[in-house]
Amino acid sequence: MREQTRKQENKDRDDAIKKDVHEQIKGLKQDVEKKIDNMDQNVTKELDDIDEELLSMKKAMQKDVRRSLRQDGKIYVDRGWASDLEKTEFDELYWSYHNLGKNGVVDNLHEQVMKLPSEPTNK
Repeated sequence: MREQTRKQENKDRDDAIKKDVHEQIKGLKQDVEKKIDNMDQNVTKELDDIDEELLSMKKAMQKDVRRSLRQDGKIYVDRGWASDLEKTEFDELYWSYHNLGKNGVVDNLHEQVMKLPSEPTNK
């Protein structure tokens, strides 16, 4: 009988330990889940901030490239010719501008520059 009582006490103690460990694990799991949620929210906010900064940089770059295209294009059109290298560089810059999200501002200028002769014409 004493042996049975001791076995029951050991079983009860083991069950209590298991229950306590289970509760501790459950609490740790909840803590980890909260930390992951907080990290996810922080990462999402940081990514949103980065997206906003990239959009601002893209717009600034687009304006800068457009200004460069307009300045160079005006020079070439006014003088009536553009070398092959100038046209190649102008075309490459135009397509970079185009890929940033063109808005049609320099399309006509691009066509004009590409149609210019590659060297001065004698008049």
